[in-house]
Amino acid sequence: MTRAQKITIENIRVAASAAATLSKRFVKTQQQSDILNKLLLLHEERNCLVSLKALRKIDGLALVAPTGAGKTRTLEWVFAELDRLSVGTGPGGPNPVKIASVRVRTPATLRTAAEAVMDEIGYPTTTRNMTDATLSVLWEKVHYQLKAQKVTVLHFDEAQDIWGNANKPQRKAVINTLKSLSQNKEWPVILVLSGTEELKEMLNQDQQLGRRIKPTELRPISKATDAKVIRTVIKSFTTEVDLEGFIENDSKFIDRFFVACCNRLGIAIDLIIGAIQQAKLTEDPALLDHHFARTFTHLAECDDAMNPFLSEDWHNIDASVLFAQPDEMQDETLVTQKSPRLGKAR
Repeated sequence: MTRAQKITIENIRVAASAAATLSKRFVKTQQQSDILNKLLLLHEERNCLVSLKALRKIDGLALVAPTGAGKTRTLEWVFAELDRLSVGTGPGGPNPVKIASVRVRTPATLRTAAEAVMDEIGYPTTTRNMTDATLSVLWEKVHYQLKAQKVTVLHFDEAQDIWGNANKPQRKAVINTLKSLSQNKEWPVILVLSGTEELKEMLNQDQQLGRRIKPTELRPISKATDAKVIRTVIKSFTTEVDLEGFIENDSKFIDRFFVACCNRLGIAIDLIIGAIQQAKLTEDPALLDHHFARTFTHLAECDDAMNPFLSEDWHNIDASVLFAQPDEMQDETLVTQKSPRLGKAR
């Protein structure tokens, strides 16, 4: 790595601006296009059922991915595209898309989920003094307002938390409530659930719910299939912020990169943006391998021997572990630990 140099406030502002600019960019892969097509098909099916006066229920979609895989950005893009493509819907599709996307506050329960939906569609309410006996009344209000506001797609982010925080009787109520949203005779919505692996467990608890929710999983990226995509993103991003490109001195760089990002697209993008930010901080004219090494250290606060961009033993590193030290990694409990690191590299 190069000798440290003084960082000025001007450097910091330039680097922050570059990172903010690149953070708005969305990297689309075939997986994202496939998810959009699934949701488009569901929405067109719903419109056809409306035109035939046969709308009683409609299937939904579940998107499962680990932290850092990019599911939140994926759905933001999918919803924006769905909204764009539904503009000008004709008589054959009388309901243009209207999406309500909610993240339930912690602790996530059926009550806070109902609160989140009502707040999102413009009818804020509180469940502070609500009993279990009156909870069903609140969900009746949710159904009513979804119809009144013509909401066609309802998305719960980290949906597994609503189920995971509940006891056994409450879990049944969660599943029944979700089913009622897509099987309502008055106004069924396309239910989109996104979350981590625990979401699979929730869907497998009820065959009817599982049958109604089309499962989709963001698959890991890999060197074999996505190396070209990563290099294209690096080239595009460096050009956008006026760097002279990427000088790849290490012949194993791309191998090290996929270890460092844990084969997750969201983390891969964070690494690239973080490395570009490091280049801007030090006023380097081009992006270099060591900028990625600095970024990984910034993300994981690890010893150099546990940094995939620096270590000779890079292929055996578990890049999800924070504060990793070589001697500690001999401890099996630390080796198997999977930390949900992978926040922003900025």
